[in-house]
Amino acid sequence: MVQQPGPGSHRSPAGAPRHAFGSGYERQRVALAVIVLKLTALETAGGRSPRPLDLGRRGDCALAGRGATSLFGLCSRQEGNRATESSVSLAKASALGTKANRADLEAIVTRTLDSVSFNAWLAPFTAGNVKAEQLAEKRLRPEYRPAFYAWLATDPAHNPNAPPGLA
Repeated sequence: MVQQPGPGSHRSPAGAPRHAFGSGYERQRVALAVIVLKLTALETAGGRSPRPLDLGRRGDCALAGRGATSLFGLCSRQEGNRATESSVSLAKASALGTKANRADLEAIVTRTLDSVSFNAWLAPFTAGNVKAEQLAEKRLRPEYRPAFYAWLATDPAHNPNAPPGLA
């Protein structure tokens, strides 16, 4: 005889019964609720084996309410901690994104400055104006000069295989 799933569960495609509560987190919360209610009942019974809870009795209903309040407080603290961790993670990710955007913008500005400086040197170079060429070369950024001098070493004025330029 094939065992049918009970009212609180159903079968997964593989045929294994699954719990109706879904995720592991939900099952943990339900299990925690049961434990809190049992511990609260045991505490009320003075350490003796408690009788089953009868929510029709006024005392048992209050007992269940105390257990549920304890559970709600515990779950609320857990949710609060998760929300705080999530907020901190989002803030860190946002700060890193801002830092990356700033670095990207600085790189774009630096490249634009280098390109403009190179073009300011190239115009007098092609015109044969040595004085203006030297002035433009002095205005190159110190970090850009090694690449500029390496390009000049390829003799772009006479070497047809030299790279077209740095701009």
